[in-house]
Amino acid sequence: MNRRITRIGLCVSLIVMLLCVTGCKKDKDENVFPPELAAQLPQTTNYNVHKFVLDERLEYWSPIVRWNLNGAELFMMVDTGCYENLLWKNGIKKALPDLAVTSSYKADGVKIMAEIEKSTYWLDPYAFWAGGFEDTCVDGCIGLTWLKRYNNIVVDYVNKRIDYNQPPITDYDIPMEYGNYSKKYSVPFTFNGKEMLGLIDTGSYATFVNLPIIGEKRGEDGLYIVHDFSIGNVHYENMEIKGGDDVGCAEGVRRMFAEDNVLGYPCFKDHVIQLDFKNNVFRIK
Repeated sequence: MNRRITRIGLCVSLIVMLLCVTGCKKDKDENVFPPELAAQLPQTTNYNVHKFVLDERLEYWSPIVRWNLNGAELFMMVDTGCYENLLWKNGIKKALPDLAVTSSYKADGVKIMAEIEKSTYWLDPYAFWAGGFEDTCVDGCIGLTWLKRYNNIVVDYVNKRIDYNQPPITDYDIPMEYGNYSKKYSVPFTFNGKEMLGLIDTGSYATFVNLPIIGEKRGEDGLYIVHDFSIGNVHYENMEIKGGDDVGCAEGVRRMFAEDNVLGYPCFKDHVIQLDFKNNVFRIK
């Protein structure tokens, strides 16, 4: 009898161990950048970021590029809707293994200065939106403080590449407005004949419009399909719009989306865009 109990106990122990190993492997795999996507990104320097990938597994459809920081290979979002350059937990562990993370939101509360191609820039060691990004295969975010080092950036969604300091991609200039408080760039767009302002946000997976302000209502599925939507001289058919209160993230970020309009991935996915920081204009074709 005791021998039988021992055998049962051993089997139970082995099953528990197997489940633990399987669970750990799953958790680990979720934090590893998909190898087949990494293979699409050539080894590049931080100064010469070009090719990017987009994939629904990366959650927010943001352009992801390969970076190298302190000898570590990082996969970073290129996010015009973010001001800072951010490292999330994965990135901190890879590139700054000796830096202790003191909370779910930040490391030691000080900025980190990195040197790349004999130039310096600042990284903020934050796990941005802790509920959504601290446990992810993406390592961080390249924001406007890096991108604005250049006269302009071109994000080519058709060929999945990013270029810097290029000639105008079109002669149709759309004035950009820079928010001193939000530290982001907005451009006018037309929604059902009404001109509004929207943030240029390559890091947003959707287009958000404050529907109640303009007297529009969402459908039962939470979406609003608009047939009269344009940015400059680019007109969109059947554009899907989400309301700001649909954003599944931190309350402060939800409030930002509810108060502002956000031009995200659906606006850019079939186009080439250019943020011209020198002349303060936006171009899309």
